[in-house]
Formats: sequence, structure tokens, C-alpha cells
Amino acid sequence: MKRKDTLKELRAKSAEALVRERATLATHLRDLAFKLSSNQLKDVRKVREAKTRLARVNAVLAEKATA
Repeated sequence: MKRKDTLKELRAKSAEALVRERATLATHLRDLAFKLSSNQLKDVRKVREAKTRLARVNAVLAEKATA
């Protein structure tokens, strides 16, 4: 149910809010990648979660663009 709740939350946001969130997530993902490469990141799963969240935001933005 968590995925459906996340998608409902994202679909309720405006396109501008999603673009801002996408930029924030991209920056966060880049920071995580730097920490991972320098062995400062303890929880590697955070990288996967950030990628998944970014992909979901991109998917919802694509839905809004075609609608």
C-alpha cells in the first residue's frame, strides 16, 4: 500500500511542485553517490530509495504532461 499512497500524494501535487521536488531529489541523489564513493554512506539502500522516488516523480510529471 505504500507505493499507492506515494503515487496518490505525488498526483495531488502541482507540476511546479513536482519539478521542484525532482530537482531536490536529483541533488540528494548526487550527494548520496559522492558519499557512497568515498565510503561515508552507511546505508546503501538510501541510494535505491532516492532513485525510486525520482523515477516516480518523473513518471507522474510525464502523466501530467500527456494529460
